[in-house]
Amino acid sequence: MSQFTNATVRERRQSGGTPVASSGRATAYGSNTDLSSSNSMWKTPNGTVGANGTSSGNAAGAGPSNVMSQSNAMAGANSASNNGNVNAVGANSKASGMSASNVNGNTLSQSGTDSGSASGKGNSQVIADNMGFVNGKNTGTARGRAGATGNILTNVDLSVGQTLNWGSVMFSLSAISSALGENNSQANIMLTGSSLYNPALSAHGLVSGVNDNGGGNVFSRVSANGTGNGNSSQLTGDMLGGVSSKKGGSRLVGAETLTSGNSSSVIFLFIKYKKIQKIQETQKNTKIQKI
Repeated sequence: MSQFTNATVRERRQSGGTPVASSGRATAYGSNTDLSSSNSMWKTPNGTVGANGTSSGNAAGAGPSNVMSQSNAMAGANSASNNGNVNAVGANSKASGMSASNVNGNTLSQSGTDSGSASGKGNSQVIADNMGFVNGKNTGTARGRAGATGNILTNVDLSVGQTLNWGSVMFSLSAISSALGENNSQANIMLTGSSLYNPALSAHGLVSGVNDNGGGNVFSRVSANGTGNGNSSQLTGDMLGGVSSKKGGSRLVGAETLTSGNSSSVIFLFIKYKKIQKIQETQKNTKIQKI
């Protein structure tokens, strides 16, 4: 039986004429859930006022799982906040989220990570996003989506995260999706990361296979990983597809788009495999593109 749980802490004070506030909130939906949240505020001997808010949550079980995590910190005119959400749908699913915001005088930071996995038969999907704000401006956004369709087996893993510290945003994006189905299957991913400070990242991948005349299985797999740090970023991705057909008439398609900003590198690998009427044919295409 699925359950919805919620944990919230919130506090506001006045410190020597300086307004201070912090909060942490986490909500979770799933068969098994656990949550935590905390906040704190302080004033140092030299008069620096600060605040911190954190939250985290986990959900797992049969059917869908969802976690939302939020954190806020404010001291005087300075504020930092983070919002994250992850939703996993499948016969078996897991979702996890973490959010943290900190203000210490004029030093501000925020971070968040959202990840999920889903597996089973039929359709599996994970969607996650994380956004950070400093003084009301969106400093960084990390988003991802991964899905798989196959009546024998599907498996999806996704993780997105971003951190702002000392005026620099760091990204971490990762997704892998695979599917096995009788006569058809499909796997797809989408990853994006953007900020005010460093180059944007984007990865889209799709592998789809069909046996028009039946009598065989189709395997599809696609994955990508991206990182961004300061003025540099890197993306890597690969796609793999396989079709086994006794009667011929099979199709296997792979499509990809990987983009990154300045000072970056992109690496992409695509492998196809077909087995038709006892004749084995292997095709490998490797494409490396630098931007």
